[in-house]
Amino acid sequence: QPDMILDTLRVMSNKLEQVSTKLNKLDIIKTRLTELERNVVSVNTELKSMKAKVNGVEERVTFINKQYEDQKKNINEIKKSVSSMSNENDAFLKELNAVRTEFEHLNERHLDLQMRSMRDNLIFEGIQEMQDENTEEALRGFMKTELNITDEPEFLRVHRIGKKIQVKHRPIVAKFVLYKERERIRKAAPSTLSGKPFGINEQFPKEIIDRRKLL
Repeated sequence: QPDMILDTLRVMSNKLEQVSTKLNKLDIIKTRLTELERNVVSVNTELKSMKAKVNGVEERVTFINKQYEDQKKNINEIKKSVSSMSNENDAFLKELNAVRTEFEHLNERHLDLQMRSMRDNLIFEGIQEMQDENTEEALRGFMKTELNITDEPEFLRVHRIGKKIQVKHRPIVAKFVLYKERERIRKAAPSTLSGKPFGINEQFPKEIIDRRKLL
């Protein structure tokens, strides 16, 4: 019997050791589970933080997208306005060109009328200007003494032009009744006035004179 008791004790001891080993393993498992729980809590906390950040980013992206759409809408409206203004500008330029063309046409007609009205005119320069003079009589006297014209031509109008200056004699403009009389006087000038302080020239509009200076 003592042997049987020893055997039983040994068996029970072995079982106790096995139970103790299992208990130790359980403690280790429990410790690991506790660590895992802590890690899970930490991960959950980080996940919540990340989720909050993601939500914040999504809100900013949504806000930015809305701003982009608003800006895109504004840009499209601006493009429409620019296109409309461009069309209006094209129409305005077209109208302006038409007006400019019409103005140039009218200006040329005006110049032509001025040229026609001045066709029978001559400008006499260098004739002494007297106080309270009869300009036509002064011109006729000049023709007799300087041009040797005895058969006097007829005039429609004779007058001086320009602002009166004491030290200078203003030119005289004479409008002849007959164009051939005007030409007779004009052609006589070069030979009879050579070397003298006088001049006889055709009258032209200022714009025509300026154009000729540019040629």
